[in-house]
Amino acid sequence: MKNTVLSREREKLLKVLDGAWGTIGPEFLAANEELAAFAGCKKALCVFSASAALETVLRAHNIGRGDEVIVAAWSDPVDSMTCAAVGAVPVFADVDEKTLTLPVSSVETALTERTRAVIADLPGGNPCDAPALSSFCRKNGLLFIINLSDCWGTEAGGRKIRKYADAAFADFGDGRLADAGLAGAVLTDDADAFEKYYAYHNCGRPQNAGASLSFDAILGGDLRIAEWQCSLIRSRISLIPERLSECRAESARVSEQISPVAVVPGGVSSRRGTLVAGEKIAGLRYEPCFELMSDAPLWNEEYYLKCTGAGETEPGSFPVSRFASENAFLAYPVEKE
Repeated sequence: MKNTVLSREREKLLKVLDGAWGTIGPEFLAANEELAAFAGCKKALCVFSASAALETVLRAHNIGRGDEVIVAAWSDPVDSMTCAAVGAVPVFADVDEKTLTLPVSSVETALTERTRAVIADLPGGNPCDAPALSSFCRKNGLLFIINLSDCWGTEAGGRKIRKYADAAFADFGDGRLADAGLAGAVLTDDADAFEKYYAYHNCGRPQNAGASLSFDAILGGDLRIAEWQCSLIRSRISLIPERLSECRAESARVSEQISPVAVVPGGVSSRRGTLVAGEKIAGLRYEPCFELMSDAPLWNEEYYLKCTGAGETEPGSFPVSRFASENAFLAYPVEKE
């Protein structure tokens, strides 16, 4: 199946490249529709990177200078760096010692009157407590965002985890299950919010004359994606189920080899690599999962301070996140030659 899909992909890609292509053409429109159907959401918007997808969400909800966004201290750099890029201050919170994901208790501790949003990660496909985080955010008037990355199989409470978020963003970067070289997407069920996402990514322009926003109703950037990349995304979405099966089979092999070294509970291997926490053993290849972003020197750099209006700070104490940064890795079997 994979070879057949890739062969058709090359043929289709050549046709796109030989035609008149740019942005917001038939491949883009089809990719959005097909991605929404695959992800089980009402709307999807393809953009040129995962960070562009998060930027689209933050700016469309008017999150910027003077606002705070709670993120895990041990997290995907995209989360905090994109918040800073739009002028918002990332406020770090410790992860849970059992799941290594962001818990409600840490969000409560980090909450201030300036908090506007919460971003949760899924390390190794491991589900955060999305039902509790979603409920907390609704009660406190906060936007709940999930960094889906490429964790397409992750569920919580018997539902796709994306369903609990106001917006999620996905990654189609190099090495992902659906690899388009460098691309991202916003996923949402909120049609009104989608109008703003679309307008922001398209230089402030709405979808069509009947849209709810006029040309000058929103400040927008050019975060659009080329037709040829959308053609790749369309093709590679169809390969995700097969690749998820491969990932889960690989995860079973890892679990057999590392026992009794701990596998973080709840992980469903919905992306490449199996999240493990503990000593490294021979026979497996290891890669870092996330970074201890609370320790990044960026937060005292002149540009960041000017952009956000934040004051210089000392790295906070996040013991579980520090443990995770030193001991939690994505593990892969080493293939025999």
